[in-house]
Amino acid sequence: MFGEIDSLLLYSGIHQKVFGFHRLLARRLPYGIYYRVEEGGVVVVWRVLELRGSPSGIRKAWG
Repeated sequence: MFGEIDSLLLYSGIHQKVFGFHRLLARRLPYGIYYRVEEGGVVVVWRVLELRGSPSGIRKAWG
């Protein structure tokens, strides 16, 4: 999982936007890494969510 997050240094901003955040889908695990690219190219990871649950459960995680 840390390798996926580290890859954002090179590939941030190219992923699909979901809930107003970019979402990187982890390769080996059913997780989505939600992040934003701030001013100056700073990448801020907002949430890491398990995506095996129901879509309504994922929406609830966003509050």
